Amino acid sequence: MSQSNGTLLVRPGLEGRATSMVTAFLIAMLVPLTFNWGDVLLSPLRLFLIFVSMPLMTIAFRAGLRLQVTDIVVLAYCLWAPLLLLLHHGTERLSFAVLTALETAIPYLIGRLLIRDHSSYLRMLKCLGVAICVLTGLAATEAIWQVQPLRPITEWLGDTYPWPLEERLGLWRAQTVFEHPILFGCFAAVSAILLFTAGMKRFALVAGIAVFFSLSAGAWLVLAIAMGLILWRRVWGPGPIHWWVLGLGTIGGYLVLEALSDRSIPEVLANWLSFSPHNAHWRLLTFRFVTENIIANPWIGIGMNDWARPEWFVTDSVDNFWLLQGLRYGMPGAMLMGLAVVSRFWGVVSARPAEKQVAHCRLGVGAALVALSVGICTVHIWGVMFAFFSFFLGASAFLTQSEPS
Repeated sequence: MSQSNGTLLVRPGLEGRATSMVTAFLIAMLVPLTFNWGDVLLSPLRLFLIFVSMPLMTIAFRAGLRLQVTDIVVLAYCLWAPLLLLLHHGTERLSFAVLTALETAIPYLIGRLLIRDHSSYLRMLKCLGVAICVLTGLAATEAIWQVQPLRPITEWLGDTYPWPLEERLGLWRAQTVFEHPILFGCFAAVSAILLFTAGMKRFALVAGIAVFFSLSAGAWLVLAIAMGLILWRRVWGPGPIHWWVLGLGTIGGYLVLEALSDRSIPEVLANWLSFSPHNAHWRLLTFRFVTENIIANPWIGIGMNDWARPEWFVTDSVDNFWLLQGLRYGMPGAMLMGLAVVSRFWGVVSARPAEKQVAHCRLGVGAALVALSVGICTVHIWGVMFAFFSFFLGASAFLTQSEPS
C-alpha cells in the first residue's frame, strides 16, 4: 500500500480485497441478529468489527497515512468516551466502554482506509443501493401488511431486535433490520442523498420510498433539509457567497420568528416535527431537564447513570443525539463529536473544484452532514446507525483532497 496527498492508495492486487471488506461490513451491519456472551450483547456487526480491528490498525500504522483533523478528533473521542465510562462506573461498564470505542473507531477506519477514491466510493454506493432495494421491499411488507419476513428466521437462529409496533397515517412504522424505525429512516435518508448526488437516481428514488415507510419525522426532516440544500446549489450555482447568504438568511429568519412568535422557536419546531402534540411537549421538557443536568456536570457528564428530573417525569429517554453526548460524556465529548462533523464538512466543501462527478459527490456529502446533524437534534442514533455514521465520516475523507485520485 502507498499514500499520496493524504489519501491511501491500494495496490491493484489488493483492490478486490478492499471492496470485499467494505461489502462484508455492509452485510454484517444489516443482519438483525443478537446473542449474549456473558453480559456482552454481540451481533454480526460487532463480531465483524472485532475480527477486522487488528488488521485495520496494522494497515493504518504501516501505510504512513497523513492525519487529518477529523482523524485526530475521532481518536480523541474514542479515548475520552470510554475513559469517562470507566471513571463513572469502574469495570462495571467495561464492555460498553470497549464497544463504544469499537463501534466508533473501526467503522471509521474501514471508510477512511478502504474508500480511497471516486471509483471505490461509487462501488460502495452501488452495494448500498442494492441493500436499499432489498430493505425497501421489506419495509413495504412491514408497513402495509404488518409482517416482518425475516423475523421467523432471525428468531430461529437467535435473538433479534424488539418490534415496537406503532401505527401512523394508516401504516405501520417499518424498522426492517434496524433497532428502531427512526434508525432505518435516517439510514435510508443519508443513503438517498449520497445516491442521488452520485447520479444513481433510481436507487435514490427507492431510498426515498424507504424513508417514507419509516414514518419518522426526524428522517423526513433529514431528507428535506438535504434536498433543499442541493436545490439551492443547483439554482444559484457554485460559490461561497451563496452559502453565506443562505446561512445568514437562516439565522436572520430565526431571530425574526423568535421576536414575533408568542412561543420559542424550539417549541414551534417541536410541534411541527412531531406526529403528536403530547410527544412534542415531553420532548421540550426532556430538553429542559437534560440541559440542567449538563450544566450541573459540564466537564465529565454523568456516564450511564440516571439523570435528575422531577418524580412525575417518568421517562428516561433522550431523543437528541447531541444532548445525550453532552449528558454522558460532558461538553468535551459532545464537542469532540461535533468537531468531527464540522471538520469533515469544512474539508469537503473547501476543497478546490474537481471534475463534475466528484463535485456532485462533495455536494451530497456536505448536504448529508448538515441534514443529519440537524436531524439528530430530534432523535438519538445508536447501534447499527451509529456505526454507519462513523463509516460515513471515514469514507468521505478522500473528498477533502483538492485533486482526489
